[in-house]
Amino acid sequence: MYNNNCCRNFEKGDFNKIESHSKFRDVLSIIKEMEIPYSCDKDDIMICSPVGNEIKYQTKKADIVLSGYCTAPDAAIQYLKDLNHLQDDYMARCKNAFNTANMQRGISKLFRSLGFKDPDKLIKNTVGFENDACPRILFTQSLCMISPSGSSKANEVKKLLESGKFHKQANASLFSYYNKISHYLREKGTILLMGCELERLLKNSYIDKSGNACISFGYKLKGNSIFENFQNKFKIFKVYHASAMNRPEKEKKFYTKPVRKAIYDNLRKQYPKAFGVLPETVASEPHG
Repeated sequence: MYNNNCCRNFEKGDFNKIESHSKFRDVLSIIKEMEIPYSCDKDDIMICSPVGNEIKYQTKKADIVLSGYCTAPDAAIQYLKDLNHLQDDYMARCKNAFNTANMQRGISKLFRSLGFKDPDKLIKNTVGFENDACPRILFTQSLCMISPSGSSKANEVKKLLESGKFHKQANASLFSYYNKISHYLREKGTILLMGCELERLLKNSYIDKSGNACISFGYKLKGNSIFENFQNKFKIFKVYHASAMNRPEKEKKFYTKPVRKAIYDNLRKQYPKAFGVLPETVASEPHG
């Protein structure tokens, strides 16, 4: 039986509905046998799949968090297959932390745009189990996999959350994320949020008096937002999503040089050996 407490509250649903989502037919037996938390209907599906490399920070805290919005369907499927094979939840999570060629290319370009000297080595050390990575980076997602109508685009996920669907599981998943960052990121550490929708999610969510996360699109927050809570404890920046870094034709409206320089200045003070010169543009190569 699956022991992860990430999505402890969930709606569940009909397994036949999971089967109708053709991508997930191959892992249906794993979901059944391991009792993986899920919520679904004929159009949309949410499956507990908290990929990330927090296993590396059980004894030593991370310096930086690089956070995505939610686990992509392909990553969730591979996580479930590896979980079934490895019988080790944390190992399966770490193995699938942004572990696709597209995301690794994008993260490499993102790190290069921030002036890191050797982004590929940094990614290898972060996803793998080497201990010499400096700085130490926690890869994570704010939510487990949600696939609205077969899409994994953040704006489509936002629409699903705004509808109130799967709210129990989504709230539980977000609370796990909040706890993860609060526990594994060092004091005054740096959070890099990938994309506008992730920032919007955190600004429209709060921790209630009972200690639960509440996504509150369209409603007044009952307390400080999760974004504000993070802002009070850590340095928080919005960066372009790594997958979009692979599309040079797309205008990067908010990811300007002043934004990159603010992140660069913040990190370079702490880890000068890891940085070269800040590139003039996101597409240019840094110098040592």
